Amino acid sequence: MKRLSKFHWRKWFFIAIYLLLWQPPATFAAGGYGGLDTGNIPSLSMTQLSVPASLIRPPYRNGIDNELLKELNLQEAGTLYATDASNGRIDFLISGIRNDMDMDVYLAYSTRPSSVVDLWPASFAGKMELDPLTLEIIAIVRLRPLSAAYSQATPLGVANTTTQATVISLTLSDLRLPQLQSNELYFQSLAVRAGSLDFTDSQASEVDKFIIDRTQQAIRLKQ
Repeated sequence: MKRLSKFHWRKWFFIAIYLLLWQPPATFAAGGYGGLDTGNIPSLSMTQLSVPASLIRPPYRNGIDNELLKELNLQEAGTLYATDASNGRIDFLISGIRNDMDMDVYLAYSTRPSSVVDLWPASFAGKMELDPLTLEIIAIVRLRPLSAAYSQATPLGVANTTTQATVISLTLSDLRLPQLQSNELYFQSLAVRAGSLDFTDSQASEVDKFIIDRTQQAIRLKQ
């Protein structure tokens, strides 16, 4: 019997793990599509995945996504449904992070957009647009450059090693705190050179707006 190469064993091991972990699509809800840059150092792209799936309805870029998905009723702002939030989780997939230096990746939100144009220092790609007075930093993670242990062109394409991605998970509160009563949340991510706040080499994502829908939460509280 012909012995399989180490690569083929890894390939079939990966497939087996995927099949074990695969769950129906309803488990997660995809989020916004993020930036459109295709350069070597693009703006960041941020996508939201939720558990349970009913926790969020994702935001879209109206003109572009309506055309791509052949829909006419996609909403620019996403929705966070408060009724599911007591034990809910949102995973923020942040991609397009430059892979040529150590980077600190920030995930933050504010309860309103910045009212001042060009308030933040200019980034290399993208720009910060959150309101500094209501800004809350959810997390900061430090990423080191990654190198591919294996990479080979396939009929489908080839792995991209010029950028990398990370996931930051947010376990939600019950959303009834006074600071959240505006019912608006603006999420954005920023990647800067590790240990620095120098925006020269930084990358910013799009701003993803969510509206907190408390309809079902109000009904539940009356019961």
